[in-house]
Amino acid sequence: MNQVQQAFYVPKEEERGGSMYLTWAGLRVCDAQHFVGPRILPNYKAVLVVCGNGYIELEGRTVRLGKGDLFFLFPNVKHHYYADPQNPWVLQWFTYNGGNAQSIMNSLRISEKSPVLHSCMARPLMTCMELILDCMKGSQARPYGMLGYAYQFFDEISRVPAHALPAQDHALDRQEMLQRVLIFIDMNYASTDISVEMLCEQMHYSRSFFSHFFKSVAGVSLPEYINQKRVRQAQALMRSTNMTNAEIARSVGYTDPAYFMKQFKRLVGCTPREYVQAMPQAPDARVEECTPGH
Repeated sequence: MNQVQQAFYVPKEEERGGSMYLTWAGLRVCDAQHFVGPRILPNYKAVLVVCGNGYIELEGRTVRLGKGDLFFLFPNVKHHYYADPQNPWVLQWFTYNGGNAQSIMNSLRISEKSPVLHSCMARPLMTCMELILDCMKGSQARPYGMLGYAYQFFDEISRVPAHALPAQDHALDRQEMLQRVLIFIDMNYASTDISVEMLCEQMHYSRSFFSHFFKSVAGVSLPEYINQKRVRQAQALMRSTNMTNAEIARSVGYTDPAYFMKQFKRLVGCTPREYVQAMPQAPDARVEECTPGH
């Protein structure tokens, strides 16, 4: 006989417009006749096998699941899963959606074609799901508590050993690596500490490998790309503020104004002073932007 604990939550309008919200959570001790679907849902659903066994049908194939396995259902995608009659499973779940939901799935390499993670560390995931359910129960639901434990749940998944995660396309992996570094530079170019060594350490890349990879894609070395980024930002400040050269230099990551002016002239073809004087006549004279990967 099915035994179930569950709770529902109706997010407010502002919550539904946010990065993520939760709507349903539960724990079910399934009997031998338990089955779900075929059906579709409007939201994402994370389902953890606490114990026992069952099956999920994926694109014409049947996958057997057991203790510690985790699977995800995607909005408006038909699914069908059911208990093993010889050893019915116990399931925990929660449903979620929001502007950031698909990005979370992408970052974890979970997709409609690869929605199953085998042999996850079940205890931390179970704890997060239990706490989500607790936050959802009663008349005083705790939406921020739910979100906190949901993000902790996804963080635990990110710690799953690589062999348990769905395989990732190598070309996509290289493109993702490049984008992470470009975003890192965009966010940290003003730091005087940024360097190839620091960047590779923070991003957990081998310096020798990444330096070669970046230059092969961008056509310039990583230090040169950082210089270009800093000088472009300096030009933007010159066009929009009356800051001194020294102030601009420090604002874009240079500690030595003389070195900044040397790099500026090398890349722009004129000194900062000449650039400012020429702005009314040539407001768009700027460093040509390098666009790696295009």
